[in-house]
Amino acid sequence: MRFIALAFLALVGCTGRNDTERLSRSIDSLSSEIARLRIDLNYRDSTREKKILPPNDTTPRAIVRVEHKPPRIIKKDTLQVKQKEKPQNVDTLIYRFAGGGVSVKVLPWVDSKQLIEIYSLQGEVVITLENINLSYHVSNTLHFRSDGSLERVNEHFNPGASMYWYDTVIHFEPDNEPAWKITYQNPPKGIEDSMGEKYLWDRSQKCWVKQEIVIETIQPSTP
Repeated sequence: MRFIALAFLALVGCTGRNDTERLSRSIDSLSSEIARLRIDLNYRDSTREKKILPPNDTTPRAIVRVEHKPPRIIKKDTLQVKQKEKPQNVDTLIYRFAGGGVSVKVLPWVDSKQLIEIYSLQGEVVITLENINLSYHVSNTLHFRSDGSLERVNEHFNPGASMYWYDTVIHFEPDNEPAWKITYQNPPKGIEDSMGEKYLWDRSQKCWVKQEIVIETIQPSTP
């Protein structure tokens, strides 16, 4: 209404025809603008009054249940270490003289050791030997005469943590008394090792006596 009044006053104050037409066009333009503003204002008011409701989604949905399975325990394969086989226990082996007396007894293995007893014709133990199967190794091979007496023994000794090993040959009398033995070191370091170490058996003391090599030197005679 304020715009209409201003337009009316302007119309009254104008005396020229051109001015009248110009004012008429201005009034029409103002009326159109006022109408547009009213429409815009009413639209904004109506928009504010509207309530936006969330969509009512009644579509049924499938329920997915997730089952938690316990973790799978993978058992590692147990490494089975095969232990060194120990010699089986057997009965005592008995070798006899031709007359029936005991010549040699080979006893069963005990704690990786095997005892060998050598008897005289009188039935007494003269000497004992031993087979050993530990970190070091000792083995004895027996050789008999036709009358059942022990002729010789081949003994092999391997210390284990060494670059050398030793072989010994023991000779016996017909009554199973030891006679002499010789031991070789392999591989030999020199000529003396290749010749071996010699021992004689002392019957009275029942022990071995090492044979020493005596080198004699001839002194030149003085004139």
